[in-house]
Parts: sequence; structure tokens; C-alpha cells
Amino acid sequence: MAPDDTLSEEQKIDYIYRYVAERREGTTGVGEGRPQTAPDQLWAVNELQRRAAGTPGRIAFAGMVATPSADPHLWQQEADVTQLMRLDWASHSRTLEALSHPVRLRILQAILGGAHTVQEFALLPSMGTTGQIYHHLRELLAVDWIRANRRNHYEITPNRVVPLLVAMLSSLNSPVEDEG
Repeated sequence: MAPDDTLSEEQKIDYIYRYVAERREGTTGVGEGRPQTAPDQLWAVNELQRRAAGTPGRIAFAGMVATPSADPHLWQQEADVTQLMRLDWASHSRTLEALSHPVRLRILQAILGGAHTVQEFALLPSMGTTGQIYHHLRELLAVDWIRANRRNHYEITPNRVVPLLVAMLSSLNSPVEDEG
């Protein structure tokens, strides 16, 4: 059983706990009862190949993220490559540009780590003045990477948590090693 919108919050949390436990034991077949073996290492690609039969391809990303201050985020997105190629990529440059400044990335990382206020962000190294921090927050707010859920309290927009981490992961030159 995969997590979806028909599950209760309690069922989703149970799914995440089972997944984490299975990862620690060296298995990842949540609800499938089978260990992650060499042929399954490209399980996502294998599924995309099945779904993309007769098309130029599909692209997908998914994740489950537990943050210190929010319920777990379960997210997946999939698209046909042909549809992606038809988009006006330049019209999305501002959204990507918002991620191109080191202070903004530090703010986003801090929020995911549990900080939520300008005062907390100002304690981080190389953040600049509070006025500069507010400038960067406005840039992130303008393209919906973050939201202010009350005065001077910021959070990652829920549907942006996994995409943000995917963007970060895609910027790496080498894989991130699992702890354990």
C-alpha cells in the first residue's frame, strides 16, 4: 500500500515509520514484504519505463520528509517529457532564480531544520543584516517557496518541500550516502 490522499494522517505516519524501519533493516518494500535487491535498485526507472511505453519518456520525483515543525510531507510528481518540452521554460526562471542566492538557500535549509523567524535566521553565519534577510524572504515569498503563516514566522510552502530537496539533490556531483 503506497501513501495517498485516501489515507488518514495516522495511516500516513504509520507508513512512514514502517518505511524508515525497513530502510534501517535494509529493505524498502513498504507493504510489499520484500527486500531491496540488486534488480530493484532502479525500481523507479523500471516503473517509468512501463508507464512511458510508446512515448519519448517520463520524468518523476517523489519523497517523504519529516520536518521538526510539521507533519510529514508526502509528495510525488510525474510528467510526460513531451509536455515538459512544450513548456516555456524561461517563464519559470524567476522560481529557479530565487534558489540561486546562498543566503536564500541558508534560509530554506534553516526553515527545514526548525528555524522560522528573522531573529533565528540572523544568528546563522553570513546572513547579513535583518533588512537583507527580509529582502531575501520577500524574494522567496514572491515565488511561493515559502509562506508566512503568521507575522514573522515563515515555513516552506508544503508542496515545495520535496521539490526543494530534489533541486538540491540534483545539484550534487556525487550521491549522498545513507547513514547507518
